[in-house]
Amino acid sequence: MRPRPANIARPITAPPAFGAELSSASRSLAGIAKFAGLYALAIVPLAMGATFTRNFDFVKTMQLRGTGVLIIAAVSALLVLSPWLTHKGDSVASGPLPSIPRRDIAPFFAVSAVAIVGSASTLFSFLPWVSFVGGHLRNFGLLTEVALAVIAAAIVVAVRQRGAPAVRHILDVTLVVATAASLHLVAYSFDLDPISAIYGGRDARGPVPGTTFGNTGFYGTFLVFATLAALARARSIGANRNSRGASLSILTGGVLTFAAFIGIAWLGADVYTGWWALPIVGFIPVLFAIAGRVPLPRSWSERADRWVFVGIALSQILIALFARSRSAWIALAVGIIVAVLVLIDHRRVRLTISATVFAFATYTLVALAAVVPSSPIAWMNDAPVLGPVLRLAGGRLSMEGRVQIWRDVLSAVTSDVSGEASASGITNPRALVGYGNGTMLVVLDRFWSFERHEAESARIDRAHNEFLDRLFSTGILGLAAWVALLGVAAGAIMRLLRVAKPDERWIAGFLAGAFAANIVSDMFTPGDPTSRLITWTLVAVAIGYRPGAVDIQTIAASATPARLSLGSRTRQRSRGRAAPSELAVIPVWWRHRAVVSGIGVCAFAWISAFIGIRIGYLSDYGIPYALSAIVSVASIMGLAWLSFDTPPRFGHLDRLALTGFLIVASALFWWAIRPGEADIYNKESIRSVFGDTPAFGVVFARKAVEISPREELYYTTLGSAYGEIAKRAPGGPVTLPVGNRLDQAVRMPIENMARLTGADFIELARASFQRASDLNPYDSVHQANLELLAKIESDIASRPAAAPFSTTPSIFAPRP
Repeated sequence: MRPRPANIARPITAPPAFGAELSSASRSLAGIAKFAGLYALAIVPLAMGATFTRNFDFVKTMQLRGTGVLIIAAVSALLVLSPWLTHKGDSVASGPLPSIPRRDIAPFFAVSAVAIVGSASTLFSFLPWVSFVGGHLRNFGLLTEVALAVIAAAIVVAVRQRGAPAVRHILDVTLVVATAASLHLVAYSFDLDPISAIYGGRDARGPVPGTTFGNTGFYGTFLVFATLAALARARSIGANRNSRGASLSILTGGVLTFAAFIGIAWLGADVYTGWWALPIVGFIPVLFAIAGRVPLPRSWSERADRWVFVGIALSQILIALFARSRSAWIALAVGIIVAVLVLIDHRRVRLTISATVFAFATYTLVALAAVVPSSPIAWMNDAPVLGPVLRLAGGRLSMEGRVQIWRDVLSAVTSDVSGEASASGITNPRALVGYGNGTMLVVLDRFWSFERHEAESARIDRAHNEFLDRLFSTGILGLAAWVALLGVAAGAIMRLLRVAKPDERWIAGFLAGAFAANIVSDMFTPGDPTSRLITWTLVAVAIGYRPGAVDIQTIAASATPARLSLGSRTRQRSRGRAAPSELAVIPVWWRHRAVVSGIGVCAFAWISAFIGIRIGYLSDYGIPYALSAIVSVASIMGLAWLSFDTPPRFGHLDRLALTGFLIVASALFWWAIRPGEADIYNKESIRSVFGDTPAFGVVFARKAVEISPREELYYTTLGSAYGEIAKRAPGGPVTLPVGNRLDQAVRMPIENMARLTGADFIELARASFQRASDLNPYDSVHQANLELLAKIESDIASRPAAAPFSTTPSIFAPRP
């Protein structure tokens, strides 16, 4: 028997390319790559229908939001495409990412290409072929999260390179990602938000965004995170003082930040609300840090770096205070306390700062509670001295409304009110798999409590709590996956705090504070691409960053075969962990495994959903709502892969487990498909009514009602379609047979409507509006519709009888 050859490492003469990682990096790299690939690729179909439930002005809305998404998609594509174009052999190319071979970057570029193509299809939908190609890609609320997951995986890969050039590149990525967030907020300020401006609107002076800016852009995480990146960047260039001076660039940007802030505040009296453009201000120093190539002066020291970073962070705190977002203040206070406890060793200083910030958080909580009329401390708001002080925090009654929203969301999760389920006698496991992404606007109206109507009369499409949003959309499975991901990131930060060197504790401290602020903010704010961008990037850096980065070129130059050996003795010395100088090359096939697995999950989800759905005119549009459980299962499996110390083998047992999970998920999700299909029918009905073909609107609205007979919105749409037809129908008395008018409106054969009079359609519209009012008696729009119908009825009564409506014989024919 021939003896096995000993492990002999090859000498290294050049920096390793993408995939040539330290062996201690294999677990994080493989786990996060597979997790991001599964999560990103499995969530793509969900993105198609996420925002359709929020707007009725389809053409204008999708074009506007498509522009905003196009901006973000272009930035994401630039991040991915830059190293792909600048690739030069195996060397580290210039650009935001380390050098990546073209064949490895192709899957990531494909995801960004989907976002760009889909966004462009909304801008040029008047072209037939563009409309055909982009017909399934019109909604991109969650597609932004796809790009963020991919960028997060790339961040981990870059950070794990551990070389000084790679560290600089990853910090460039961090800053560019922050710039992408600023572009999103710029788009939002001009009413180009890709997930729709839920608190925004327009008045005579232009767009007026609401407190979403304060919730997502002013609680300090943005610039604290940028400060973290700049601090780490300054540390990485410490060995070469002639390289790019990020600190000086940020200082220059900070001066311009102050000037721009003063300018915008001065214009605030006449331009919109006064602080609508403040998110742009916070990123001026970041933009300068990206483009700045100013060499550091000889007098510049590391102490000056730290003071610059602290000053920038304080300026962001000042901006947060001006925003007067009280929930943002609480998140910011938590982040500051966490950072102070980590960074400051002096007991008195730590106690003083923590007590001050805690007192400020307490003041904010009291101010929130004092504006609630039923609160036991409501009297404070009218006190002679205390009242004006509390009112400085703002008087908007937001907390009471959010509490009522949370209560209704929990009622929806723990109840089963879907009409299609009750009709068949099968109970939907909503608490387990959720209702599906993008359905809260429709579903939550079934739980319109009187208390919520008094506190928050608007229709709700997000729970103002990221955890409840996950619970509502993806059920317990999805919430567990999300919490597990946050737990993994928190554990990584705790490990970083334990092993960080003194000069790296600033990085760990800012990272811990930003992460804590983000978690607290998610408890009060609606989820959107901005907050998800922060979360994904923080998680990526937390999992990927390791203290004590060593220049790979130095290791390669001084390495010997004995030190680079991967034999058992070296592993024994490291007690199960790879030695710092060991190198292990991850095979090329493994780097594609995350992508292949994600494509498999996505393909199986599409096939199972398509088989499970009823074949109908718009059945393919209902597919996105069938995949929340698929995403949840994929996320859980991705988190399980994080526990492997080395890239696991995907054997037959793993394939069977994955297939079983998907089969069970598709079976559970069969009953979640139909509400999505009904919602799309309702959208087509509204399009037909406003598109001067109300008869087609009747056809589609009746299909929606048939699927979800307890949805008041669908009856409103059906009544509107009947009312529009009544305006054009001939006069004459009511000719409908005696019977239940609602049953006739929903189930009367289409061909029997051809000879109805205007009075007949008025009766059908009245029955539909009345049913909608019965389902939701708190919505005043139903009573307004009935009053408007009475005016149309008086006009029809004076109209002379004419030829029957069947003079247009195909008016009630279903669209082919």
